[in-house]
Parts: sequence; structure tokens; C-alpha cells
Amino acid sequence: MSKQASEKGTGDWPVITENHWYALAITSAIFTTLAILAAFLWIFFDGFDGETDLKKAQAVAPFGVALFALVTFCTVAWRGSVNVRQANQAEREGRAKLLQEGAKLLGEAANPSHVSAGIATLEILITGPDEKLAIQAMNLVADFVQREMQGSHHHPFREEAFASLSSGASLGRRANRSLTFDCSKSELGGVWFNIDGVKWVSFKGGSIMGGVLGGFEDRENYRYSDCDILMMDINLDSRFTKSKIKHCNIKSIDFMFYMKQYAPTVEGCDFSGAVFDKFNNDYFEMFSGSQNYYSRSMPPTCKLDVAPDWSSFLDVKN
Repeated sequence: MSKQASEKGTGDWPVITENHWYALAITSAIFTTLAILAAFLWIFFDGFDGETDLKKAQAVAPFGVALFALVTFCTVAWRGSVNVRQANQAEREGRAKLLQEGAKLLGEAANPSHVSAGIATLEILITGPDEKLAIQAMNLVADFVQREMQGSHHHPFREEAFASLSSGASLGRRANRSLTFDCSKSELGGVWFNIDGVKWVSFKGGSIMGGVLGGFEDRENYRYSDCDILMMDINLDSRFTKSKIKHCNIKSIDFMFYMKQYAPTVEGCDFSGAVFDKFNNDYFEMFSGSQNYYSRSMPPTCKLDVAPDWSSFLDVKN
């Protein structure tokens, strides 16, 4: 039997709850009392006869022992269920206190050690068994990130906060938050880093560097506006608005409903093996004359249209 089938079969088994065990304990106790009374009447109803009564008593004794064992078993099982419930309740209350304590520590920005302890406390919940509390803890960390790092990722607790969210994301969890990082009005600009475990992330202004130097990797839930993007593997679509994309590997292109005024500039990028969803004549203007290229052995392809002459707007390299 496969593991999936085994798990499915186990899930179909009846579950005996605390209330069931309590009802069974009471029922078995009443039944045992009635059985003892019936046995007493059966043994002594016709008067006292030592030898006969002894034989009758010996005949019913094993059944009495079994009934007492049943009552004991049901009672112990009921008490065990009560203890488990109380232990689970105490554990939930403990985790709720951890959430409150983590939120309190995270709000003490003037005390760095408290902030670090707050992130560590919330990460315990983020990776814990309680899904609801884990999401609430991730929400608190995401709110901290938005509040403290909206204009710059150069923050002493960025790595800790981002790592705690990533640990939740690795378990399939996600905060109910969308974050916006904006340094478009800053003269100094900024460098953005990957963040996981939230709904959406918008980067406005600043620089993004992939590859060995930066390590930034694109995500489907990322949005870019007025960003300088370097050396990254990109699925080029409407998520990239008015950004400068340079020296990147273009994996796919889908601009079917793209407004021209919001198009990014693409320079010096590698289109080898890139997949165009549908070819648009605007691509000639968008990609030509900007040192974009492809390898002769790996030309781009087009899924829905007849492929154009790629060399008419892209450089060819051997």
C-alpha cells in the first residue's frame, strides 16, 4: 500500500474524543454495577447454599474482573484525553504569550538587543506547529521590515528579519502583507535584497544586482519601477516598469498588454534561448541598437507567432 493510500485510510478511522471516553466510562460503570447486582441475585436468589453458591461465584468472577478492567481502561483513557487537552491548551497559551512578548520586544527600536530577541522569539512561532500563530508572527516581522526598511535595506536587522520570513516561506507560509520599498526620491539611492514570505513586494528606485556579486533572484510576486537591474535572470513582463535592465539573461518575454510609455530599457542583455510569448513589432524598437544579443547556436523562439529574423534587431555572437 502506498504512503498516500495509507494516510488516507488512517484519516478515515473514527476518532474517539474526550467526551466519548467520558460517556464510555460512565456507561461501563453503570453496566458493571447492574451486572454485579444481577450476579448477586442469581447466586443468592434461591437461598444460601455454600457449595452451589461458590461454584456460581467462581463462574461469574472472570466476567466481573473483565468489567472492572473495562471501567478502569475507559476511565484512564478519559483522564488521558483530559490531560492532553490541558497540555495542548497550556502550550497554546504559552505560544500566545511568546507572540505578545515578541511583538513587545520588536517595538523597542531604541534597544537593539531587544529587537534581536524579538525577531528570534517570533521565529520560534514562525517555524512552530501552529499555522495561525505562525502567520501572525510573520505579519509582525513584515510590519517591522516595512516600518524600518522602507527606504533602505541597509539596516542592522535586515538579515535576521529576512531570514525569519524565509524560514516561514520554506514551510509554505506567507504573511498577509504586501511591502513597498521606495528610494526613488533619495539622492543616494540604495541596493535591494531578496525577501520572501509576503504577498507582494514592490521595489521603486534603487539598484538590484543578481549573479555572483549580488545574488538577487527574481520572484513572481516582485514588482519593479524605476530600478537599475544588473546581471539577473529575468522573465521580462509587465512587472518591470520604466526600469533599466542591463547585462541580464532574458529567459522569456511577455508584453502582450504592455503600455509603451512604461516599458523598461534593455541594454547588453543575453537573449539566447529566450521564449517570446507573442511577437510585437514594438520589440524591434525596444531591443535593437542596445547591444542586446543571442548565441548563434541558441536563438530565441516564439510560441504563438512565426519567428522573425532575430538578427534584424539583436546582435549575433558565436
